[in-house]
Amino acid sequence: MKALRRISIIGLLLALAACGEPPEEPRLDLEKISFGDREGWRDDNQGLALAAFRRSCAKMSAEWRDVCDAAGALADDDDGAARDYFETHF
Repeated sequence: MKALRRISIIGLLLALAACGEPPEEPRLDLEKISFGDREGWRDDNQGLALAAFRRSCAKMSAEWRDVCDAAGALADDDDGAARDYFETHF
């Protein structure tokens, strides 16, 4: 008898749970900003970021070839050129 009562309660709870509205999916709102609006953009070592990006080029698809080739033409120690590269290609 107790088992039947437990099964009935579980069934009732499941039925009640199914009656509710599904939760609303979270939204992601993006806002376009310029690179200069990013805090620290002018001060960061973009040459190091460029070197890391260039290493990832080996794993990227052919669609990225032109962008990766352009990165290969720059020196890692030229933060200004690296900054210009990122602003131009992204």
